[in-house]
Amino acid sequence: MKKRDLDFYVSTSDEHFNLYAQKFYLLFKDHHKPMTKKPFEDFIDGIYEAYSFAIYYNYTKPFKCIAKVKELAKERGFNDADLLIFVDLLISVISNSPDAEQYNILIIQLVDFRHELSTFDDKEIRQEMSKVFYFDIDKIQETLKNTTDPHNKITYLTNLKFDYESRKFEMNDVELEYYKIKGLLHYIKSEMDRAKFEVEFLNTKKSINNDKQVIDFKLTSDRRADFIRMISDMVDNDIFEPVNPAVFLTKEYVLDAFGTWLNEDLQEVVEIKKSLIQAKTENTAKKSKKQSKAFPDYLLHENKFKLSEAVKEEFSTEKGKAIRIMLEAMEAYQPPLISISSRQAKELHKSLGLFMNRDIGTYQGVFGYTINKTTDRADIDSVTIRLNHLLKMIEKDKIA
Repeated sequence: MKKRDLDFYVSTSDEHFNLYAQKFYLLFKDHHKPMTKKPFEDFIDGIYEAYSFAIYYNYTKPFKCIAKVKELAKERGFNDADLLIFVDLLISVISNSPDAEQYNILIIQLVDFRHELSTFDDKEIRQEMSKVFYFDIDKIQETLKNTTDPHNKITYLTNLKFDYESRKFEMNDVELEYYKIKGLLHYIKSEMDRAKFEVEFLNTKKSINNDKQVIDFKLTSDRRADFIRMISDMVDNDIFEPVNPAVFLTKEYVLDAFGTWLNEDLQEVVEIKKSLIQAKTENTAKKSKKQSKAFPDYLLHENKFKLSEAVKEEFSTEKGKAIRIMLEAMEAYQPPLISISSRQAKELHKSLGLFMNRDIGTYQGVFGYTINKTTDRADIDSVTIRLNHLLKMIEKDKIA
């Protein structure tokens, strides 16, 4: 292990690292100093080695980086608590980098590794740890699963949200990043909406008479389409779940159930659905007089329909970033197999999803990803080889 003076760590060629090296030095001097017997020099030298190894050469290889972290910690004789501090500081400098988005895969894996370190059952180790995650997401989910009364769920979730807001200023960057990755706040909000709906649903039941639910209100005739649209959105957002696991919930199934419960004539409910479909069709026609193109129509190949079917079969599991790389390879192919303008992106995403007849990822998940010609080169080349194979097969069929 090389011995370097402290000036080395604040005068490297990486200005971002220099600033954090000084920040860590000051941290070890004030009253918030991490609870460790190891000197600052051991930590900053290890962070420098791990940071250089990861950022300059291996940021696309998170597991290799974690192995390096473990190796550096062992060389310096770090115990479990020291390792936790070491990983905290490393994540802090990487996640606050100006190029942090580029290191997302590495950061996520490091945060997951860090979370594993903070779940020791040994009380003595816990006392030594300077930072421990406060919210246990698995425990939160288990508590909600075991809470049947929606009123109690709302109380629990409300307290949870207030607790998070009051404590977030005490959390470090690592803990905040972990909750962000795990979607803690989004989960709390979704479960709160679900519980509120359950309460509203229960409040509409006025009495039970001869095993039949009796209510003293009905749908306003000119707002039925709005009601159907609201229920449809709830189905899309997984607000409902079947009591019988064998039942597959569709919008029609849920709407029929509501129609029966509201003492609506089933044929009338069907008419409401028809009026909603008609209203959506008219609204779509107003927005665009031009009909959306099917995915094959975007292709620049003489056998576009055969090519589109071949692409559908070959790339049957790709999603998000992988779909974006597939389209990039098709556009970069010589001659190009597709041309994508920024104005076409949303329509293309929609058409491709319909053509594939499966989830290909959100629009943001596909076109929100920025292609990096260097780091994505291997993946693009791999797709190009697969496209070559497809085109040869199509050409072979044509000759035959």
